[in-house]
Amino acid sequence: AFRASQPGEGYFPAHSHRAAKLKLRYLVEQRQSAALLIGDAGVGKSFLLDSYLSDLKLPAGPVVSVVVPQFSPAELIGHLARKLGDEHPRRATTFDEVIERWEQQLAVLHAEGRHPVVVIDDAQTIEDRQVLQALHLLLNYRHGDSSAFTLILCGQPELVGQIARCPALHDRLAFTCALQPFDLE
Repeated sequence: AFRASQPGEGYFPAHSHRAAKLKLRYLVEQRQSAALLIGDAGVGKSFLLDSYLSDLKLPAGPVVSVVVPQFSPAELIGHLARKLGDEHPRRATTFDEVIERWEQQLAVLHAEGRHPVVVIDDAQTIEDRQVLQALHLLLNYRHGDSSAFTLILCGQPELVGQIARCPALHDRLAFTCALQPFDLE
C-alpha cells in the first residue's frame, strides 16, 4: 500500500498508473472538462496525483486540491475561488457574491493564459448530491471551445455509481481511469 509520506524513489508505476498519468496529461493539456480517477484504498491514487501534479507546467495551474470535500455547494465554490486567488478581504455572504468571485477568478486566470486544475480527493465521501450538481454547473464555464478549468475527481470505486446518479456531471467526463493493484506481471 502507498503512504502519503512515501518518497518517490520507491515508486514503481504499474501499467494502469502509467496509462492514468498519460490520460491526465492529455486531459489538462487539451483543457478538457473532467475525469474520474478511481481505485481501491491503497492502490496509489493520491500518490499518482501528487506525482502528476508536481510535474505540471505552465499554463496549467494553479492547482486547487480539496482533500476534505464536506462542503455545501456555496462553501465549495467560495473555497475554490479563494484558492484560485480571490483576495477580497470580506467573505462572500450571498450565493451571487460567491459565483461572482468564482467568475472573476476564472477571468483573471484566463487573461493570464492560465488553466486551473481542481482536484477533489476522496470524492466518494461527498454525500450531498447538490455538491455534484454544483460541480456540473461550474463545468459550464468555458473559454471558447475549451473548459475554463479541469476537474479531477479521485476516489474509491463507489464514486462511479455516485457520478452515474448525476447524469449531467457524468456527461462532462472525458474518461474514467481505474487504477489496479499490482500483480506479478
